[in-house]
Amino acid sequence: MRRCFSIGNCAALLLCAASASAAPPAVPAAMEWTPADNERLQPHHARSFLEMGAGLALGTGGYYGYRWWESRPKPVEFSVNVQAPGLTAIEETPHFRPVRIRFGGSAARLDQVGKRVTKGITLSPAHPGDWHWADDHTLVFEPTQDWPVGQAFKVELDKEMFPEHVRLQAYEGTFTTHAFTASISELQLYQDPRNPKIKRVEATITFSHPVDSATFARSVTLVTEGQKKGLFSSASVTPSVTWSTSTCSGSNLSLRTSVTSALETWK
Repeated sequence: MRRCFSIGNCAALLLCAASASAAPPAVPAAMEWTPADNERLQPHHARSFLEMGAGLALGTGGYYGYRWWESRPKPVEFSVNVQAPGLTAIEETPHFRPVRIRFGGSAARLDQVGKRVTKGITLSPAHPGDWHWADDHTLVFEPTQDWPVGQAFKVELDKEMFPEHVRLQAYEGTFTTHAFTASISELQLYQDPRNPKIKRVEATITFSHPVDSATFARSVTLVTEGQKKGLFSSASVTPSVTWSTSTCSGSNLSLRTSVTSALETWK
């Protein structure tokens, strides 16, 4: 037991001696800052400040650019409705009906409202008259002569007529003027109460457009139907035609035809 203890003590003493004889760790010398170091780092600082300034400028410019873009007028697409002219009323001084183009929103340049339009719009086939902006929603064509009967027209619009933010669903449209019509609005048989042999047919015919009275009178005939051929065959009669303007309504002209002598043989 004493021998082991002595050996352990010796080992402990040797370790302590080795530790005591070892040199302490080296401590680095204090760092020193020289003017050369300042010169070496100045370009780096300048570049960093430039990069920060450029980033800030780009960020600010991007934000305000986005705000400007959002505040710009957005393109708007408007509907286009071309309205055909109405019938010209039969009057002593006729007033020719206009064509109207109505847009689904404010389509006119504000400085053009109420003014005559001399370019940017085409009517084909051509017809004498003038275009103007009645308001910011409506273009109007005022003809200087009556429209032809049953004629198809085409209207073409130039994009330059409208502000940049205005878009149209279509830049052209069509319309057709009224066709000629004639109809019998009233037809009756009249018998004279004093002389039953005198009978008269009265017919009121309505036209959509003015007609030449002489030409129409020569073209009217009255034909009896339902009789057999031969001696009692049907006969055609040229009636007398009288014009009546008292029953004129709007664009309609009424005339009355009277047949007297040809019907005196009716039983």
